[in-house]
Amino acid sequence: MRPYFKRLNNGLLLISLSISSTVFAESATRLLTLPSAVAAEVVLATPEQPSAEFAQIDSLLVPRFADNQQISAARQRNSKIMDGTQTLSAEQLSQTVDVGAIDHMLSYLLEHAGNYPPRFSDRDERSIAITEVKTLIEQVDQYAVHPNASLDVLLRAVQLHQVARNLDLGVGVAIKAGVYMRRAIALNPDDPRANYWYGTMLVEGGGIKEGIPYLNRAVTLGEKQAHLVLAQAYLHLERREFALKALQRYYEVEPAQQEWTAAVTEKIRAGKSLIWSD
Repeated sequence: MRPYFKRLNNGLLLISLSISSTVFAESATRLLTLPSAVAAEVVLATPEQPSAEFAQIDSLLVPRFADNQQISAARQRNSKIMDGTQTLSAEQLSQTVDVGAIDHMLSYLLEHAGNYPPRFSDRDERSIAITEVKTLIEQVDQYAVHPNASLDVLLRAVQLHQVARNLDLGVGVAIKAGVYMRRAIALNPDDPRANYWYGTMLVEGGGIKEGIPYLNRAVTLGEKQAHLVLAQAYLHLERREFALKALQRYYEVEPAQQEWTAAVTEKIRAGKSLIWSD
């Protein structure tokens, strides 16, 4: 199913800040805030009346900035938000960015081009994906370039630039992906997503042996998708037996994907060397 998105007259993807209390409560555990002196002013377009379909896209608030010293206090505050004993002020809300619509499109892009080689039904679909990833990079970069960008923002920037790299959009996106990734892993070396994406970028960029420790760390931290990238890494190293073991582990921990995993496993047993291919 193709994702739905709406554009404003200036060509930017519409991001709605109108959220229900239920959606807000579900997103609250992801919020971290900084003093207003650190948070720069955000200028967002006033959305037009969204269609019913667009209105169904859940808002997702993520912190714009990071401050490791405030993480513990923020978690305590978010716990109070969840049980209804505390709410966020307008000032605190201004320190977050709504990425619900961005994530909706990003999930589609990652499905088709999060790993190499990208998988599209035809040239037109690939061309649309290229246009969308360029647009989203422009939006996310304005937050990610900030020296205090949060882990959530940096990881979205990493994923978008990884997609752009897989779509062969130039060496510049690969360099930026590396910069954002190093900042993300420095913010939280124990984050499973950061370890997964760092390992993935290294493996797909040719640093296979360097990427495997990060992928193993991601697996230890519960990132199931890391099993698949490990399998691909071992195939690059011509260690097919290790690749098959990684696929077996993914089969065991991800029941919803067992049919797909079984088909890929048979393909690898037959001599193929790419996990993501038609």
